[in-house]
Amino acid sequence: MCGEFIKKRLRDPDSAEFVSEPISIPAVRNPEGSYYSLLTVRAANGFGGKSVEAFSCNVAKDANGTWQLQNLVDLGEQ
Repeated sequence: MCGEFIKKRLRDPDSAEFVSEPISIPAVRNPEGSYYSLLTVRAANGFGGKSVEAFSCNVAKDANGTWQLQNLVDLGEQ
């Protein structure tokens, strides 16, 4: 789900490629039931090229079972 929330913030969501380098860890479940993940995405930038950025993400399901974004931090270009 973090990937979907990240795509919504990109200039060209269809260009997103999630990569394992330099940073990427699978979702980890926190004790309170939310999930945390670090993701690296390569995507089109405003200059016609591609940039690689890392994101820290927290998500959780609400009472209706819908995924909600709790926190998304752009860690910058890698």
